[in-house]
Amino acid sequence: VFSSPMKYNISFLCVVTGSSPMTIVCYQISSDKTKYSLQIKNLQLNDQGTYLCKASNSVGTVTCKLLLNDSQCFVDPPSFLKVPQPIEGMKGKDASLHCEIIGTAPFEITWSKDKTPLKESRKYKMVNEGTSATLHIIGLEASDVGEYECKASNSVGYETCRTTIQLRDKTIPPTFTRKLKDYQPIVGKAGEMDCKVSGSAPFTITWYHDGEEIKTGPNYEITFSDNTCMLKVPTLKLSDSGVYKCKAVNKAGTNETSASFIVKGQ
Repeated sequence: VFSSPMKYNISFLCVVTGSSPMTIVCYQISSDKTKYSLQIKNLQLNDQGTYLCKASNSVGTVTCKLLLNDSQCFVDPPSFLKVPQPIEGMKGKDASLHCEIIGTAPFEITWSKDKTPLKESRKYKMVNEGTSATLHIIGLEASDVGEYECKASNSVGYETCRTTIQLRDKTIPPTFTRKLKDYQPIVGKAGEMDCKVSGSAPFTITWYHDGEEIKTGPNYEITFSDNTCMLKVPTLKLSDSGVYKCKAVNKAGTNETSASFIVKGQ
């Protein structure tokens, strides 16, 4: 029987049955009456070759041999060259976690979610090709949110990597439920315009006067509260006349509303 090699060390184990006493021919023998082992420390390429264990007693002799080649002399534990990235997916869509492994193949790959092992099923498809491993998750749902772990093992060790999956809520584009209205204020007075937007926050709200962006300052006060967009002009001038536009933007889209603002003389 050949025991799994440790990195740079290797052991041969022979289990012998029969009547004692026995004569064992091997190198650096340690025994517990029926088990005899040979350990080679700090393996080198010149340790390759055929190793023989010979057991004899008064009624006969038996031998066993093992071929040690270079692939057994140098076995590296697995490590991750590429780890799966966190995913923020849409409900109902598929998702894939992919990693790349280095070390001495073959590897045993296992996946778990929140420390619970996963198995191949309609929900989970596991693809292992050489040094790559991929977990496909079919049809994301709320129960798929959590921490995922990939474990790669070979005869001398293992390594794990982790990532997470979150669900991204469906984003609704902005819509103006109350639009700007044409306004004819009096010069020298204060004036204001307002509109209301709905959709998925957060929004970026921008105001324009005759196509030029305007911001809060000495001439304008711009606020956004409870989805209401407000533009105030503290002291109206005739030059404040024109077309005013309010533009709302979020991750899903853009919308705008506009109206005329005609300042009248006293």
